[in-house]
Amino acid sequence: MPLLLGPEVPAPTDTDTIQFFVDKVHVNATWVTATSHEIAEIIDVRLDITAHDLDSDAVATSGHHQGLSDLHSLVKDYISEFNLTEASLVLKLVLVSKPGFGLRANSFRDRLQSYRPVLRLKDRSEFGVEYKRREPGMTLAEVLDISVCMLLADPKCLSFDGPAPDAMHLDLPQLVAFPWVLERPPLPKKVVMFNGRKSWEAAQPILETARDLGIKLIILDHPGHWLLESKFEHLYESFETMDMEFDDGLPKRIVAAVQRHLPIDGIFTVSDPCLAPVAEAASILNLPTQPASAFATSVDKSQSRAFNSDNIQSLCLSNSSELDYLLDSAQFIPQFPLIVKPSMGWSSESVFKVNNQSELLVAASKIPSRFNTNVFIETYVDGPEVDANFVLCDGELLFFETSDDFPCPADSDDAGLDSDFYEQANILPSALPRGELETVRDELYQILLRVGFRTGVYHLEARIIDSSMAYRETDGILDLHTRKPQPDTSSSSPKCFLIEINARPPGFQSLYATRISYGIDFMALHLLACLDDKDRMRALSHPTRDCLDQSSSFWCEIVFIAGSEGGSCITPDPYQEMLDRCPTLKSNIVMGESFFKKGDYIPLTTLEARTFLAFFLVVSRVSRSSVRQAAEDIRRHFRVDVTTTQVDGISDPL
Repeated sequence: MPLLLGPEVPAPTDTDTIQFFVDKVHVNATWVTATSHEIAEIIDVRLDITAHDLDSDAVATSGHHQGLSDLHSLVKDYISEFNLTEASLVLKLVLVSKPGFGLRANSFRDRLQSYRPVLRLKDRSEFGVEYKRREPGMTLAEVLDISVCMLLADPKCLSFDGPAPDAMHLDLPQLVAFPWVLERPPLPKKVVMFNGRKSWEAAQPILETARDLGIKLIILDHPGHWLLESKFEHLYESFETMDMEFDDGLPKRIVAAVQRHLPIDGIFTVSDPCLAPVAEAASILNLPTQPASAFATSVDKSQSRAFNSDNIQSLCLSNSSELDYLLDSAQFIPQFPLIVKPSMGWSSESVFKVNNQSELLVAASKIPSRFNTNVFIETYVDGPEVDANFVLCDGELLFFETSDDFPCPADSDDAGLDSDFYEQANILPSALPRGELETVRDELYQILLRVGFRTGVYHLEARIIDSSMAYRETDGILDLHTRKPQPDTSSSSPKCFLIEINARPPGFQSLYATRISYGIDFMALHLLACLDDKDRMRALSHPTRDCLDQSSSFWCEIVFIAGSEGGSCITPDPYQEMLDRCPTLKSNIVMGESFFKKGDYIPLTTLEARTFLAFFLVVSRVSRSSVRQAAEDIRRHFRVDVTTTQVDGISDPL
């Protein structure tokens, strides 16, 4: 909790009221109290809204005040969203307790987004801007001008003073108690981004976060990249096309491209196959980076397995014909079930579970030869799977969180070669016992250090062997439940089994989920790591809640909607069409995106490449079971109609 530096201070008597009109309502804003905390001062303002017969947006004040204009827009948005003509609302203004400079823009957006159902927010924080504290005698209009954040809510729906019946509770002093103010102005930086991403959805959090941090981007990618379209040019400083072939000369080509844009403060990528070449280039350029050898280990499943290999049968082959020889000579005696996958793969593509020698040979022959990858074979490990994300700074663990990664089709006992390991759903926080999560944290953290990583954001996947919990369906809803005692099994303690290390932030869906759940922006931390900006990394690693706290009252599920058929999409907007049919679904959705709309071509899903039609972030403050129910309702009602022909007519819908 922040240190309370002073008692509530009453407002001045003559300068504490502002009146204005929004559409057909009259707004009277009255300054109530000011409370000073360690980092922030919080001003309480009462807004009384009454109906008015004039249709006007007039503001009753002299001179121009940007803060008042922002408040006017905030009130207009609120009364429009909630259809209000009469109300008494609470306005909270966040100011600095001491003068300083903005660490980033949108400092509060992610920390407050989970309250959006009952709250409207104007985040006025900016990168590098000088924040001024309130001086004696300031009017309310002047205080609005220097406010860094405005929050507007109905006190019957959102309580700021403690838990209340039928109302969410927001501990605002605790939420803003992180170092969002710098003593000295931060300097703008110029950073190279290698590989501009395949879609706007994947690139958006990178481009927008860079802007919020005062970073100008130089993008390196192939000719004809979609970011070269004129409508995206404002999002980066320059774009240089280059040969992106993954060969031994790639690091030197990266170096040559970067040298044409000097001075450069850092270089980064979020693409797995690019990690080691970019790290090698950074070393040549004397830019901040982790060891290229650590990245090479992380992307090669056969190398990373050496750090977590107890009781695991594993084998790495240069080609499938080598497997024939080892089987015939009995040098490799497979113990099924096994996993067959590329040693350097990603996105769960071309990963097979095999149950006999015939399936093993077929699966090995299907591993693609891209990037000269080897065939990697290892024991299939059963048990709940988790995604575990780490933020390290000089070897110190700044932040850790886990989510439950739900079973995939290939996890079923009767799964065949046509079953896949593509993601189905993730829930934050994990339902696993605290002790098991601490085991995951401690063991994977040590693995990261042993591999050679000291600073950065890392996304790992793991399973819990001998977990006390297992997935079971109850009333049609699959979720983790405590396992029933098995008298014929030993009481082994749970162990953590590493699946893979991804030395970069998780996918964009998980980025948003962690922002909403914990107020942590992994992409911001990834960008700051490439600058070796450890002060801002530490400042932005303060979560809004503890991911190991078993008394969570907030759950977030990432719902992945995968396609099965390819063809032309003929549904105008699948997301909006679902909400039109089922409007009650909207209350649990904080973010959603249809990746395909009418006229778009939907690629056919295969074991080598999966096509996702949409994703949703579904939240609940009631229970984990309620968020699971809401997610399954979305799966049941979301649909995309596809035609595989160029003439009128519709194939069977997805």
